[in-house]
Amino acid sequence: MHLTAPAVSQQLAVLEREVGVPVVEKSGRTLRLTPAGELLVAHAEVILGDLASAESDLAALKGGRHGLIRVAAFASAARTLLPTVY
Repeated sequence: MHLTAPAVSQQLAVLEREVGVPVVEKSGRTLRLTPAGELLVAHAEVILGDLASAESDLAALKGGRHGLIRVAAFASAARTLLPTVY
């Protein structure tokens, strides 16, 4: 990921200062997330998912594609009519 160990350590220290609790704990030579760290990861996943959704929605709006269309039809009619709609 092109990150050095000292850079990661510094960023983790900043994060822990900002949240006021440890987010990782040493387990031998590895680090493990604390409950606070796991909570932050869960929130980050939601935030990143929302951001991706917003970016997708904006791209669709910019491209002139937006809205939801629902179509109900018999299969025979759908095969005939829907290929020309796109």
